Parts: sequence; structure tokens; C-alpha cells
Amino acid sequence: MEEKQGESSKYNEASFQIERLHNTWLKIENCISKGDLKSWKYLLDSIYRELSSDIKRLTNTNGIILRNEVMKMRICRAGSNEELYKCLNDRHIFLKNLQDSIGKGGSYTEEGANDFE
Repeated sequence: MEEKQGESSKYNEASFQIERLHNTWLKIENCISKGDLKSWKYLLDSIYRELSSDIKRLTNTNGIILRNEVMKMRICRAGSNEELYKCLNDRHIFLKNLQDSIGKGGSYTEEGANDFE
């Protein structure tokens, strides 16, 4: 079956998105290890933008958007590097969990389950 010229498979784009997310998470880990909190902040914004089209498909879209905005405000208002680190880490974990819930993160199976796709 031939694919029409100029069209891209939804699976192809999903794999590109997962790769972009992976590469951004790698950059984030590098920033964290260097103590580059400013770059960490902006790279987390990149992760959120990458996930934004998937967030629209979730049932609690408004809650997720509001929680993200509150976290961004806390980051902007952080008074010390220690407080900023904690706020960035909270948003980092939130986005990792969000990525998993969207289905673009880790895949987990119960021990002993036959999960062949």
C-alpha cells in the first residue's frame, strides 16, 4: 500500500515527538548536573509545549493547565536558588508524570504478564 506523497503516518509523528521529548529530557539532566537552573526552566517549557496537543485530549484539561500555570508562577516568584530548585523539581516531576499519563513516557506491565504488541 503506497503512502500519499506529503502525508505522514500518525505513528511516524508520534515517534518523532517521543524522540524530541527524550532529547529535551537529556538536555534537562545535563542542565541540572551543571546547576543551570535558568536553562532547566526554559527546557521544561519546551516539554510542556511538546505535550500541549496531547493535553487537549485529556478529561481534566483545565486542571492540568491551571496546575502548570501555578507551578510557573511559583518558579518566577522563587526568592532563592534553593527555592527555585525545589519549584523546578516539582514541575519536572509533574511533567514527567503527565507525559506518562498521556502515553508518551514509560510503559509498565505487571510482573509475569504477557504484554506483546
